[in-house]
Amino acid sequence: MVRFYLDENVSEKLIPALRDQHHDVTSAIQSGQRTVSDALLLLDAARHGRIFITHNDRDFKLLHEAWRAWSTEWNGEDAARHAGILIIRTSNQTVVPVIVDAIQRLLPTVDTFENRLFRWNIRDDWHEVT
Repeated sequence: MVRFYLDENVSEKLIPALRDQHHDVTSAIQSGQRTVSDALLLLDAARHGRIFITHNDRDFKLLHEAWRAWSTEWNGEDAARHAGILIIRTSNQTVVPVIVDAIQRLLPTVDTFENRLFRWNIRDDWHEVT
């Protein structure tokens, strides 16, 4: 079981589909944080040990880089860690079962998602963004 936090731009239809795979899933919408900044959403997900799922590539790549750089600078060896970020790059034709299948295929291949960012699209599959 993995704990996920969906950005407001991710379809709520993904929630029951991931729960069917026995994952613990919540979202910005369900948490009443629809208009909260991306930085605070990532912080909330990190506080609750949830991997963040978004479509927002540019902003979350920047947040990930800033998180890693700043938390290391401010906290030294005890750097704060987020639970991971999954950026799902989709087209209008990508359906929920395809996204769930992609996530399910990724999970057993990664030892830890902490402080890591992965990007997926249907053409290129998963790759880690460093």
